[in-house]
Amino acid sequence: MGLKDTLGNIWRTQRPFTTRLVGQNTFQFVFQSEEDKQKILTGKSWSFDGQYILLKEWSSTSIQWNEEEQIDLWVQIHGLPLHWISADTGMKIGKMFGKVYDVFVPESGSISGRWLKILVSVNLKEPLLRGAKIKVGQESVWVSFRYENLQAFCYYCGRIGHSERNCCHKREDIKNNKHHPGQYGEWIKASSGSFHWSRVFNQSNEDLTKTTSPVITQTIILTLCQSSSQLLRTKSS
Repeated sequence: MGLKDTLGNIWRTQRPFTTRLVGQNTFQFVFQSEEDKQKILTGKSWSFDGQYILLKEWSSTSIQWNEEEQIDLWVQIHGLPLHWISADTGMKIGKMFGKVYDVFVPESGSISGRWLKILVSVNLKEPLLRGAKIKVGQESVWVSFRYENLQAFCYYCGRIGHSERNCCHKREDIKNNKHHPGQYGEWIKASSGSFHWSRVFNQSNEDLTKTTSPVITQTIILTLCQSSSQLLRTKSS
């Protein structure tokens, strides 16, 4: 099944749209309905054939892309003490990524095993954050990050856009006798889970939960070299 047919089944637009190849891995989508277009543009983490689709409003003057492209991903925060599970905690941790769009908490936050869930922007040039050390008062704890719907991820360099088998960073390290086992594994990929969630924050609302929240004291980022993500890029109009 081709790109247009696959996305048509996923997007389920009210009116038909057309697809045109305008460059290497770059397509133009033309929608007959403004409502359809806005629904697609505001959707999160569209993917095709294991690759993320980066969407932008069409510009007739240029189809160049910023090297620091970002995608929006749901990130689960695991390892928080139960009394730290709050919207304020999610906001503070989420700011490590930059933009925070949503914070979700389980409806029964006191049940063991629950976690926070945040929607954030992730820079494609940087390795994914594996976690952070946070502190409240004299108490410190390491929390781990797990990413939902993670596609085309390299367990060696920690970047989105290619597999470990096709990692230029790994080949370069082997060539220079700097090869290492890596710091990522299957654990970085999260399942969506079956818990019931409540939205307690979005980008246009203030956080609704006021509790003592942790302060980020240390982050661990594995930085190897510049990324060369090969992602499917599209423009819409």
